[in-house]
Amino acid sequence: MKGEIKRKYQDFINHVDFPMIIYTYEDNKVIAINDSAKAITDSLTDIRNLFEGKKFKFRKEILDNGCELFLNTKIYINSKVDYIDMDVSVLKVDNIHYVFMMFEKSYKNLFLGELKIKIPRIICKSLDGESVSISLKNELEDEKFTNLYKNVMQLTDSLEDEIKTKKISKYNLIEMMCKDVFIKINLMPIYNSKSESIGILGIYNHIVSKEKEKQIYAKAIKTSSLVTKIMDEGDTVFVGWLNDEDTTIQYITPNIAIYGYDEKEVIEGKITFKDIIYEEDYKLLKEKFKPKLNVEDDKKKVYEYRIKKKDGSLIWVHEESIPVIIRKNFIYNFSSLQEISSRKEYELVNTDEKKEKSNENLKQVNSSNMIDNLKNIFDALESIVLIIRPKDYTIKYANKKTISKYSINNECDIFEFLNLNSLKLVTKENYYALEKVIKDAIEEKQEKKALVFDLRKKEYMTVKAQLLSITDSKKEVVIIFNKK
Repeated sequence: MKGEIKRKYQDFINHVDFPMIIYTYEDNKVIAINDSAKAITDSLTDIRNLFEGKKFKFRKEILDNGCELFLNTKIYINSKVDYIDMDVSVLKVDNIHYVFMMFEKSYKNLFLGELKIKIPRIICKSLDGESVSISLKNELEDEKFTNLYKNVMQLTDSLEDEIKTKKISKYNLIEMMCKDVFIKINLMPIYNSKSESIGILGIYNHIVSKEKEKQIYAKAIKTSSLVTKIMDEGDTVFVGWLNDEDTTIQYITPNIAIYGYDEKEVIEGKITFKDIIYEEDYKLLKEKFKPKLNVEDDKKKVYEYRIKKKDGSLIWVHEESIPVIIRKNFIYNFSSLQEISSRKEYELVNTDEKKEKSNENLKQVNSSNMIDNLKNIFDALESIVLIIRPKDYTIKYANKKTISKYSINNECDIFEFLNLNSLKLVTKENYYALEKVIKDAIEEKQEKKALVFDLRKKEYMTVKAQLLSITDSKKEVVIIFNKK
């Protein structure tokens, strides 16, 4: 294939906001792949790499300008197994079979359910005027799709001279097909090996109103193949909810009753997902719930937070959630909720016990063999521990963990230490936070804490400072840095 024609096909599918690959059946060479497809498969030059190095073979009927739907097809990406559903259409030109492959991950269940409307359709019109649909052909048995298809072909006829004769491609045309039904269509000439235009290739999407789209998504959630009888009867609650302002629940398993709620009042919208989540936790989760509209974010998310039972009591839940993203639009979340209150209580109790032990150890600093006790206590810790002189913030002591990891100059300033080493904590905000926590610990003679950001590791750390008597005549500040 000539480079110029290959570029035209690449430009064409770049305007298709659905994963799509075009390749030649005879030699398995990928001639065009759009960004939506790359996000799932990575870059490809040979389609066999997707199928464990083997040719994906078609029946003779498909190779004769036909199409076929393949469900739950195993693919290999960087040696990892995944599954896709794909609609494959074939166009034969000069004895070369061009394969148009539109696909999505199988768990989204797009090609058979309500969400099928989100899939683009491919049409082809040859030079002799014969028109044929080469995508989702079974739709033509449905009268409403047959009428729509006829209207699309009439639109193609009206643009035939400009596209086929003048070789001009048309992108993102919005047309009304009939009442309340719109499409967005892209059209380009079909070229033979001599770069002659021999027909028209088109891809179009349905456009529906937001209200109609919401109804489709709601029905898709309720009929999802993920929903089974065991979900309804187990102790894990499954929820399907929309990305609207109130996080409206469109599906929930009847076992929501274990939290005191009635399935009906939830589905009727009297109770939303937002209503169930504890207010303080919802403030933190609100932004996390919104996925970035790319495939990297199209993966399972895990959250732990508190929810309110109907009687007002709080329990901890572990949520595993999969956002369903189609054509860069967040459609809905499908989540599982499992109570983990016992584990959380255990963690909190152990945290309190560790804190008590830490406080007891710090009190030992007042003993006569103070320096030895400090070394024994702090050298055993994995945290960064420093003791500084309050009047000038000079570091007087660093535990083994700190010394082994960072360079410390004698009598250096704590802020100089932080700036020189890879902690890189000294931003303006962190400087004031550290200075305040040290001063407050000195003035108020009690333990103080602050939260600072480690710029290198991109993570927050808690800083704990406490004024302690090292000897009868001196007081020093102990600072401990811990991961949040």
